[in-house]
Amino acid sequence: MSKPLQTIRKFSLWLMVSGVCNIATISLLVYFWLKEQPPRPYFESKPTLAIAYQAIKAERTNKELIYQMKEMTPQELITRLADKQHIENGYTVRDLALGALVTFHHFHLEQSLSGQALPEQQRIIVYGKRQDGKPAQLLVFPGMNEARFQAILSYATTEKWPYTAKGLFNLLRREREPLDQTLVDAWMTTPEFLAVETLLMRADPKLEPLEIVKLLAEGDWKTVTQFREEQKREQDISPERRHRFLLDYLDLDSRKAAELMLRLDPSYTYLKLDDHHILKILTLLRQPTVDAKRFAKALLVSPRSNAVRQGAAVRLYAWEGEKMPDPYDHQAALGKFLSKSGIKATALPVLTKSKVIAVATPVTAEKVFIPKKQERLHVVQEGESLWKIAKSYKVDIDTIKKTNKLKSDLLKPGTILKIYPND
Repeated sequence: MSKPLQTIRKFSLWLMVSGVCNIATISLLVYFWLKEQPPRPYFESKPTLAIAYQAIKAERTNKELIYQMKEMTPQELITRLADKQHIENGYTVRDLALGALVTFHHFHLEQSLSGQALPEQQRIIVYGKRQDGKPAQLLVFPGMNEARFQAILSYATTEKWPYTAKGLFNLLRREREPLDQTLVDAWMTTPEFLAVETLLMRADPKLEPLEIVKLLAEGDWKTVTQFREEQKREQDISPERRHRFLLDYLDLDSRKAAELMLRLDPSYTYLKLDDHHILKILTLLRQPTVDAKRFAKALLVSPRSNAVRQGAAVRLYAWEGEKMPDPYDHQAALGKFLSKSGIKATALPVLTKSKVIAVATPVTAEKVFIPKKQERLHVVQEGESLWKIAKSYKVDIDTIKKTNKLKSDLLKPGTILKIYPND
């Protein structure tokens, strides 16, 4: 045999031995790896189904789906009450959808169950943080049976307003004119509305229920619920309680409260309120109604502070479509607004439908004294800042804030500021 053939034969033999060794090594490794694995249970899902389920879980987490549901409308969430797809930790889409309806939209879960007890199992899912830094939480009800879900779904799809009193209140606050009458009717059946109606409907002249609805919509839920709790304990429907209630809404910048104060209690409003609330009413009165004009003119000749008189003049000039002269001339204002109405400055009354209440110690135009360094009123306009106003009047920002008891530099358009310009 030639030498080249011998070399080829040896090389082939070496390759065969090497291949056998590699196969043996790989076989041993596979054997020991399989030996370490637990036995597969007989009920294990088929590989294709297991992979599909893992894909569903990986698609969305509870947290991600909750954030999506937070942006959904109640109608969109209701359509998901039949979705049994699993998401994470055993929760289904319909579990989270029901939790979103209850947490974000105040869905009336108790009413939907037709008197059945609420689910015993309740869990809180923390999905993030609120703007105030507190944890954002979603209330869920795990383990509910099919019958209950069907009852909830039936109620949600047949009732037009399937919400608690708080849910109806929040909807009313977002409604624009004209209000949906069916929503108004639903809100007027709540204990919260009935408590306020019982108090205000005793006033003279009588109010329309829709006026009470609009008043409450200008407030907040805390004030409504606090009033109802107090009424449950005290059952106080006196005029004094009505005054306190309207003042609470006045402090919430309710224009309807300002209007009702003049209509229901003109003498109390004119004689008993402090200057702060009088100025707030003047700020909130936008429409030149008979009551509003009478009130402003009475204040113009009242024995109150210069701030109140000038605040009344600001509003009267605005209703005439004019800007109040700068510097303010009180005698000119008296001549302009009192001579027009034919009412003398010495005898301007506060009128009601049933009686005339004389203004205490009226001030005539001849007796008005305007000091050299007088107080001025400035009505904040859209886009104005505290710095701009201070610069215009050549006063310090801190002086304006201290005089008007401002807690921040932010100003609302329409706010009346008292200013003492430098000489």
